[in-house]
Amino acid sequence: MAPTAEKQYFVSKGKLVIYWLMFTFWLLGFYPFVVQLSSYKLFEVIDGRVMLFFEVAYILLGLLLLRRRSDIWITVSFMVLAFISTVIVNGRPPLDWFNGLRFYVPLFAMLPIIRFVMATRERREFFIELFDRSLYIFLWVQVPCMIYQFVVWGGWDYGGGSLGFWQSGVISELIYTVSFYLMLRRWDHERGYLTNLAMNWVLVFLLFPSFLNETKSSFIFLVLYFFFLAPLNRKFWKSMLVMVPFMVGAIWLFNYFYMDVYGKSEYGDVLSKEYFDFYVIGDPVTYDLMEMAYDKSEADDDVDFQRGLKWVAIPWVMDDQGDQSWIWGNGIGLVKGRSEDNPTEINRDYRWLLQGTMMTMEMLILECGIWGVLWFVAAMTVLFRREDRRDRISRGLRFFQLGMLVSVIFYNTSMNIIFFCLIYYTLTFLSTRWNYALELGNINPRGFWLTLGGVFTNVRLPRAEGPALSADTINNDNQKR
Repeated sequence: MAPTAEKQYFVSKGKLVIYWLMFTFWLLGFYPFVVQLSSYKLFEVIDGRVMLFFEVAYILLGLLLLRRRSDIWITVSFMVLAFISTVIVNGRPPLDWFNGLRFYVPLFAMLPIIRFVMATRERREFFIELFDRSLYIFLWVQVPCMIYQFVVWGGWDYGGGSLGFWQSGVISELIYTVSFYLMLRRWDHERGYLTNLAMNWVLVFLLFPSFLNETKSSFIFLVLYFFFLAPLNRKFWKSMLVMVPFMVGAIWLFNYFYMDVYGKSEYGDVLSKEYFDFYVIGDPVTYDLMEMAYDKSEADDDVDFQRGLKWVAIPWVMDDQGDQSWIWGNGIGLVKGRSEDNPTEINRDYRWLLQGTMMTMEMLILECGIWGVLWFVAAMTVLFRREDRRDRISRGLRFFQLGMLVSVIFYNTSMNIIFFCLIYYTLTFLSTRWNYALELGNINPRGFWLTLGGVFTNVRLPRAEGPALSADTINNDNQKR
């Protein structure tokens, strides 16, 4: 009797990468809230180690999956220019360069990874359905998390949902981005604007948690949300007649709730011009405090200067460091890897500028100078580049993502957060290749809960994957259609 052959199990590289992305999504997207319920001090101890692990892992994975020439140029150019800026021009140790790469890893490593999992039809069908279902659950989880944070801590910066404390801006950005994408995935172009909103009222309802923290940029996202849902075609102006009254009503409702909860401060109504001026550029007192901090190179640890004031202070710092700092920056690694007991000279002298609120564009200028800004523009150009220029359906998503990008880089450092960029890069990538999403058809909300976010989805990645698709193959396939 012939011996029975052992069954061979095969896990492809594509499946491993997809499982890694989903592991990242479920861990980084939910563990902060759970740990902070127990102890915020425990979270502070754990979080640094967790993020170090993920940052190093994504640097290595991004380098291993580099395939396209444009991605190679973007990634290698940043690493080389950052090394020149940090080690050669500013004379800092190579360890500072490596730690600085950790801060920028989502910007240069995420796109090659996303491009890899979308390279074959088998991979992207498997990944997109997993991701769509998980995004839907992510929206629902924010409801109990943010209600709890609002009731117990009063919202404000504590209203970060499943991302935990101090992530109020990031979670609001993600709520609108995810809801908008899922709405567009379920949009029926044979039906009218209000009919689609009525059919997908749950996704509109799931914007509600963004009302429960003090993120003022939610007003901007709310306008972008309803504006870009209108199909950008010949019927756009007709849709505007319906959309504008609805959008005005939604903004009024948001304003009514927001003002009732957060509307009063010592500077007046939070939506008044007086408060807006203080929120953005401060007042004479805070400006004097910043000048004192600059002159004495010290400030109260509790002072978090306004974004507008920090933009005023950036030229002071750059001029102090010499003309080369405008071109090469002051070297990366100012906010990663250095403890308070071992700061760099610039960290020590300008701690008042680097603590508290930070913005992606602010850090690019301070750390990388002009080359960093030009590199960022090039990286985003590659990300937003369309494969099929005839595609008009997804233009709303592209414009929404572009509006989100402009808002975010001048508001916070969401673009330097792995979890945010995992979602943002994936949705932006799909917005430029909407035919990938259409391969699955419109998503069906039934079974979202029963499948636990797609863990038991009916889509299976076969053992033998199809060949990876080059850009030319994709374009030829689109032309045939």
